[in-house]
Amino acid sequence: VHALGIEKSVLLHGELANPLLPMMAADALLLTSTLEGAPTVVYEARANNLQVVSTNHPGAIEIAAHLGGCRFHSLSQAPAVWADSLAMAISEESSEAKLLSQRETFARSEFNVTVGAEAIAQLWRSA
Repeated sequence: VHALGIEKSVLLHGELANPLLPMMAADALLLTSTLEGAPTVVYEARANNLQVVSTNHPGAIEIAAHLGGCRFHSLSQAPAVWADSLAMAISEESSEAKLLSQRETFARSEFNVTVGAEAIAQLWRSA
């Protein structure tokens, strides 16, 4: 960050006990991880109406199918592709109505704890 002269624009926090406060001040989420079971940070970002630019991680892709607001790339793609995607994510506005619709879709999805628990209970009842 320092070598690129972008320390006034990029802040690398490292691990935080409560990442929601800096996330609420962010313009977008850049997720370059490839080893996530279920990338919870994508849920958190979308709940805060942040656009997400992520690796083409299966968990993030599944979340985006329900919540939208995500762009995906391979780590092998050029940094310029990632930078352009991040710039587009930052410039895209998401209306409150769109976010509410996405949240309602999420609430009915298998990611919802109640929906998931009911599906598991149904399996046990049918066994």
